[in-house]
Amino acid sequence: MRLGDRGRDEHRLKFTVAQAEVRRPLDEEGEDIITVDSFGGRIAVKGDGLLDPSRVRVSDVTLSADNTEVSVAGEIILGAPGLVPAFTADVAARADLGAALAHLHLPVAIKGGATLSARVEGKAGAKDLTAVGQLETASVTVDQFDLGSLRTRFTANEREVRVEDAAWAWAGTTLRGDATVALDDALHTSVRASADTFSV
Repeated sequence: MRLGDRGRDEHRLKFTVAQAEVRRPLDEEGEDIITVDSFGGRIAVKGDGLLDPSRVRVSDVTLSADNTEVSVAGEIILGAPGLVPAFTADVAARADLGAALAHLHLPVAIKGGATLSARVEGKAGAKDLTAVGQLETASVTVDQFDLGSLRTRFTANEREVRVEDAAWAWAGTTLRGDATVALDDALHTSVRASADTFSV
């Protein structure tokens, strides 16, 4: 860990963790252990010294574990105490679904790969939350049932999630379309899809 001081208004921290373990007790006996292969990044704190910061900027923050890597960069704008601060974050993730989801102890085995990139924003008080990004999965299986591969763009806010320009390759057919899921009690959903040999 290295701390740099650029005067009263900015302090910079660079940190690296070579390896760590995260332990979580299970409902039944025993515990789940996640071994973190590496964790590190850079943090810049702006404001009237470290005890009265106004904003925090993170960059090159990367965590690697279980053949999965997540990186985050963005800024947190601090406000009134007790209020969730405003923020912007660029998130990128690459995951081995089998290794990552094993810690959830699901009743079925899920395997495959996934990559995700998204920009997430929110105003103070957790208001006007939005996310824009894209998702790709490859060779996904659920309990040995092949679900193929998916590539899509998505947008989300407090009211709905929109899936756009989706392409799902499965069983020799590529299904294309989009969908909207309302974030209400009933999760009302609309879907439009088509393929070379049939349409819905």
